[in-house]
Amino acid sequence: MHACRSHCQGSVYAGTAGAATFGRQRWPHHRRNMNEADRIPLRQMLDAANEAIAFVSGLSLLDLKQSQRLTDALVKELGILVEAEGRISEEGRKSLPQVPWALIVEMRNRLANVHSGVNLSVVWNTTRWKLPELALMIEDTLRESQ
Repeated sequence: MHACRSHCQGSVYAGTAGAATFGRQRWPHHRRNMNEADRIPLRQMLDAANEAIAFVSGLSLLDLKQSQRLTDALVKELGILVEAEGRISEEGRKSLPQVPWALIVEMRNRLANVHSGVNLSVVWNTTRWKLPELALMIEDTLRESQ
């Protein structure tokens, strides 16, 4: 369990307390037949998640708050991730029930309204604590569907 669990309540994807999170549970490992049209956006989601994770490696929330360049980079990568999610078929989503699709969609909607301001704590918690889990899910899915 992460040290921040006590103060990272609710959904960091949605930025609202009480929303469901996907936690640290392992998902069933069975061979998936994923079509190439779904593999491409999943790969883009994985690449964007890994970029965002690399950006915050060794940094703190204070570093994020003090760097507009870092904030812009993270928001860009999160935007790429949520846009790629929008290109995954309904069949592809159903074959991956462990992925928090609804929370990613909600994040996409929030990023679309960036003019209302970006909650840096949400961006930080998403990138630092949730993206590594999501990246592992996507990596496993891509490896199993080859």
